[in-house]
This record gives sequence, structure tokens and C-alpha cells, in this order.
Amino acid sequence: MFVNNLKEVLRKCIDLYILRLFLPKRLLLKLFGYVAIGETKRLFRYPLWVTVDLVGYPDFKIKVDGNFNLPFLDNSLKALYSSHNIEHISLEGVHSFFREASRVLKSGGEFLIDIPCSKKAYSMLKIASENKSNISLKNYLEGLEITDYAFEKSTKILSSNSNYASDVIRHPYNMIINGIIASYMSPSYNSCLLPVIHDPLVIDEVLNKFSMDEFFNYIYDSIPFGYRYSGGHCEAWYDDKLAMLLFEYGFEVNIRQHKESKLLPKFLVPDRDYIRRDKWSVKISAIKK
Repeated sequence: MFVNNLKEVLRKCIDLYILRLFLPKRLLLKLFGYVAIGETKRLFRYPLWVTVDLVGYPDFKIKVDGNFNLPFLDNSLKALYSSHNIEHISLEGVHSFFREASRVLKSGGEFLIDIPCSKKAYSMLKIASENKSNISLKNYLEGLEITDYAFEKSTKILSSNSNYASDVIRHPYNMIINGIIASYMSPSYNSCLLPVIHDPLVIDEVLNKFSMDEFFNYIYDSIPFGYRYSGGHCEAWYDDKLAMLLFEYGFEVNIRQHKESKLLPKFLVPDRDYIRRDKWSVKISAIKK
């Protein structure tokens, strides 16, 4: 434990002081023009990327209140990166984000996106409704969890959660819905993602009755009033929906794989080395026209 804590302290020192001393953000922007959005600190393994977030110790702090104002000049950046951020932002906020991305990127610049794919989650819900022993489903569920802590705190806000037994709480439907599609947060409980527990029989009915997007709306409507935009997963995203919105802001969109980029070599792409995250995600390369 002591050794691990010491390593973490040393890494923070390197991140906060040494990297910033020898690689100041203004120099990096001038030489490279790579900016990672939603990163709370300088990326230790990818030190050429300048970071932006509203919390932590990024190179630039911004406020997110429905409007993004990135602190960069028009047509000044070569690449933007965003990993598992957009699902936490309202649709209005994503419009603002993409508008700013188009403004600050140079023509031909690349916007790299990694986001939980709700369409994939929906397909897994359909599989779960037919065969809970499906191999692909079991692989997809690995790593998804509703912790005892998150469940306990959720009952303080949504008392109906306490009506469900353990097998319902950890039913594949609830693991997928709360892990990928929808969750909420409360500052009172260390800002962990809190679940809404659904009756599997009701979800069976809804899956058969509604289209995919109607199903997503039903799930978001079940989040406690006033909590949808509290920092959890508040909007369903997938390849077609992302592509349409990015096209609106002047981007040409392609699906990419882990570490793939139109402009950058693999060693510069700051995709996390999380195999589990990749199986839940869709990755996009968007080139500004």
C-alpha cells in the first residue's frame, strides 16, 4: 500500500510540475496543437497533449453551463480528443461543444471521439431478452456493475429501488441500462454514478413496444426529477446520431478502431488501454472540412 501511494505521489509531482516546467502549454500548442477535452490533468503517457476540464488540475479550466467556450483561437489546433465525456452533457451542450470544436480546429484537423454506444447496449438488451446465456452477452456484461455503495445511496433519492431483490438489481437489464445508457449523480454521495432499478418484466414489455429511441426516452424519463443532467449518463449516443450532428458542424465522419487516426501515428493517440471500455464504445474520427 505504501509503495503504491508513493508511486501515485511521484506521478502527480511529475505531472503537475516537471512536465509543465519542461513542456509549457503555450509551447505545446504552438508546436503541436493537440488538445484533450475532459482530462483532469496532463496526460502522463501522452505529454504532448494539452488538457482541458472543469475539475482537477488540467492545463486549462473551463466552465460548462450549456455553453462551451474553449480558450483557443479560431483555426489554431490540429487535433482534439474526447473520451467518454459527451454522454455526460445535455444535447444543447453537445451542440455547443461541436460548434467550438469546428471553430478551433484547422481545416483538415481531426476530432477524435470515444463514447459509450447506446445502440450496442440496446442490441445486448435484445439478446438478454432472448438468451441470458449468450456468450457475447456474458462478455459484454463483464466489468459492468452496480456497487453496493451506489445502490445504497440511490435508495436515499429513489426509495422504490429498495423494493428490489439482489437478483433483480444485478439482472442483465439493470447492469446494461445503468452502466451504459443512463445514470445520475448526487454531490452528497461522492459524485458516484447512481442507478435506477427497473423491473425486468416491465423492460421486456417496453423493449417489445417501443423503437430504440423511444426506449431511450423511456429510460431517461425514469431518472428522478431534476437529476437527469446531474453529471451521469444523460444522453444516448451511437454512430449514426454522432455522424449527423458532426456533419452539421462541418465534419466528415468515419468509424475508427482503437488507436486509429487519420492524421496521427498510433503512439500519439491517447485512447485508454481498456479492453472493456472498447467493447462498450464507438470510436469516431471526424475531419474538419
